Amino acid sequence: MKELKLQLRETRALLDSHAETARGWMQVAGAADEQDYERLLSAAREARELDEERIRIEVELTSGLTEEERSRMESLLERHDEDALRGLADRTAEACRAAEEERERLLERRGRLSGTLERLLAEDARRPLLDAREAVIAKLAEDAERYAELAVTLALIRRTRKTFERERQPAVLRRASEYASALTNGRYRRVSAPFGRPTIELESAENGRMVDAAFLSRGAAEQIYLAIRLALADEVETDEPLPMLLDDLFVNFDDARMNAAAGLLTRIVRERRRQLIFLTCHTHMAERLAERLPFAKRVPIGSP
Repeated sequence: MKELKLQLRETRALLDSHAETARGWMQVAGAADEQDYERLLSAAREARELDEERIRIEVELTSGLTEEERSRMESLLERHDEDALRGLADRTAEACRAAEEERERLLERRGRLSGTLERLLAEDARRPLLDAREAVIAKLAEDAERYAELAVTLALIRRTRKTFERERQPAVLRRASEYASALTNGRYRRVSAPFGRPTIELESAENGRMVDAAFLSRGAAEQIYLAIRLALADEVETDEPLPMLLDDLFVNFDDARMNAAAGLLTRIVRERRRQLIFLTCHTHMAERLAERLPFAKRVPIGSP
């Protein structure tokens, strides 16, 4: 019921926004009411269709013509009426048909000559080509079988992915939303993955608007991807929590993001008993994490 009420408020707000936009459109168009606006739209549509028809006819008449050919065509149209042009078109069509028949006759003759030439070729000269053709046909058959296997595999993978998104994604996204809220200090309260679209969206806690992750800053985007990664780790968790490797995740984090991430990792370690192994080549980042995670153990690897 809460979700439906929220959707109802969002829908009403969207309807009010559309109504305000429609009033603005009618004001700009100078329409007194909706019927007047529809009349203006119909007139504009008719004018646009007439303009498109004019452009289409002009393109059909002049497409592919040089300036000289275009001038000759315009002169022809000025000097002949419709009947004269129709007669000229008929004579030209008849000449085209005659030329096409001559072309067909020559093609047929060329085919007969090609057959005669093939018969005159020695069998030994054709044999390597025939062998090569058989090899290509065999390879095509093999590739076709492999293609069928790959096509079936791809279909199964896509179906499995859809099943996962439909059945498992909601729990992952709920947990990712919780982690994203903690990482962004409550700026975003929900993570969404629209079905059939390769994108991640976030709901703003300030105004409830959905923001595409592609428009986030580098640091904010990495916060959201970290939240999704932690949620996926929780989803596949077994009876014994598996360790998790994190490799220099905070290079694009400012102090506020760094503190929020350190607080969330502390909570995960304490609540979920998950071992986190954080790899970094930045000394200041290791020192900052050591300050926020006093129970963490620092292990230098290699020489500085």
